[in-house]
Amino acid sequence: MKKISTLLLFTVLSFTVLLFNCCKKSGTTKVSPSNPNALTSVLVIPNAVSVNSAILPTPSPSTVAPVVTTIDNNISYSSGSQIVLPVTVVSPTHSNIKGVYIQVKGSSTYFDLPINSASSNALISLPINLPSVLGPGVFTLILEFYDYAGHISVIYEVTITITDPLNCGVTKVSGGQGLSSNIFTLSNTAGSVKINYDTYIVPDKIDVFQGGNWIAGTGSSTNRNTLRRPLNCGAATVALGYVGKQGEFNFNYDPSLGKTIEVVVSGCENGGTAWQYTFSCPEKLPPGSASFNFNGTNYSGPCTSVPATQCGSGIDVVISSIDLSGSYFIIYNMPQSASGTFSFTNGWSGPGTCNLFEATSITAGTGATTASRSGTITKTGTNSFTFTCINYDINHNNNNYSVTGSGNY
Repeated sequence: MKKISTLLLFTVLSFTVLLFNCCKKSGTTKVSPSNPNALTSVLVIPNAVSVNSAILPTPSPSTVAPVVTTIDNNISYSSGSQIVLPVTVVSPTHSNIKGVYIQVKGSSTYFDLPINSASSNALISLPINLPSVLGPGVFTLILEFYDYAGHISVIYEVTITITDPLNCGVTKVSGGQGLSSNIFTLSNTAGSVKINYDTYIVPDKIDVFQGGNWIAGTGSSTNRNTLRRPLNCGAATVALGYVGKQGEFNFNYDPSLGKTIEVVVSGCENGGTAWQYTFSCPEKLPPGSASFNFNGTNYSGPCTSVPATQCGSGIDVVISSIDLSGSYFIIYNMPQSASGTFSFTNGWSGPGTCNLFEATSITAGTGATTASRSGTITKTGTNSFTFTCINYDINHNNNNYSVTGSGNY
């Protein structure tokens, strides 16, 4: 009886240990930003070397030390994304900027990142990868820049707020001045996503990226790596993509290009700004409908095909706005395959040919009549499509407008 009891006890203990280990392995422990050493161990700074010391090198005298002239001291990013921190550094001795020491405040180690700039007045973008195991919270980065003469700057601090990736359809995101980045993780379902925003009276700028590529926003196309510290509110204009109003815009979500969408808000500085937005889940447009966003303003309505007007065969596709303004978007010589990506030609050379080009007439606001300068259209089915392009005003060739959209005809 004792042997049976012992065997039973051993079996129960073994099962308990196995169950504990399985549960432990299946769960993911989040790293808290408030733990400097744990945070340092999971941060990834490309090309940086870890230095096993809690003490950064001593700054040089102010007469020779490099000086940071622009840096964003407060930023917000989601875990699983990459911080791109733009900094302008000037060397008073005209020695080129060589590198930067980076430390999570309170950590027992720091990073040495070579920059090897060819300038003593350098705009530097510091990439810092935030792993998905990072939990929400706040931490501070300490930065010291040094030049080829061995001069070291004073310490500069950047406060970083980490948020969890968000879900579509249920979240209202809000904030104030500074650069804020949020990651949205979407499903395999393609469709149109709507961002409904309110930037109130003081203007802010919204940009949307997929796979690092700009796909929509309140202004024109923006290179993700060039997003810098937001402008002062007094210099933040509509021409630069900053708006102070309620509005919305749509973009087409194609899961084959990546299932994470990054929304970056540039909250203008020194003006008491505030903003908020909601992010819808992808919705398939019903047959015979489409939407397009012209320079930050959304239009939607019926989408129909007609016999090609510029070519002896084929079709044109017309999107008519339902806002009674008479605005429209026409795709001339629409590709009739069920898949593939095709390039728009310049609208000047399009008329009278079978080339793919488009034209847009906006009767409200800008009052612009535009044509394609560049861009692409992707067929997502025999009668469905998405597009993104840069248009020019046919009366003022130097004016560029960003146009994106999707539809079924």
